[in-house]
Amino acid sequence: MSIRLRLLALVLSLPALTVGCICAPTSWHTTRDVTITVTEVQTGKPVACVPIRVVYWHDAVTPLVLIVHVFREPREITAETDENGQVVLPLADYRFGMFLEVDPERTHYHARFDLDKATVRYGGVLAQDFPSFGLFPSIAVRLEPLRKTKSPLALGDASVR
Repeated sequence: MSIRLRLLALVLSLPALTVGCICAPTSWHTTRDVTITVTEVQTGKPVACVPIRVVYWHDAVTPLVLIVHVFREPREITAETDENGQVVLPLADYRFGMFLEVDPERTHYHARFDLDKATVRYGGVLAQDFPSFGLFPSIAVRLEPLRKTKSPLALGDASVR
């Protein structure tokens, strides 16, 4: 076989050789403090003392790659809202999947909200992903990222060394 023919066979066989790769990507997310406010949709009243959790996940099977583990994947966060229906949590702008869930086992509220990087970075109001059919009160969640404080070096303070 000529060298050109061998090279062509190698190039054409590369896609077949790479199907089914196993990989362990690294998450290069950042974390920021975000104020989460939970309110009832019908009344607008804050939902006090309700447990919430934020779960980060990844899809193990993508079209060409089997992801076995994501390095630096954020851990699940659990918290409870205060009397104003608010809680401040350090959320990561994770590129794979994340959701916020109101714990149905301890309250009469039940809702799950899918999060994305833009909502964590810039904030927004989230609607419920599934209808409650009148079994649970409908709730809304507002995310408001807190402004990061600038370091003294960024402000031009020459006294900090």
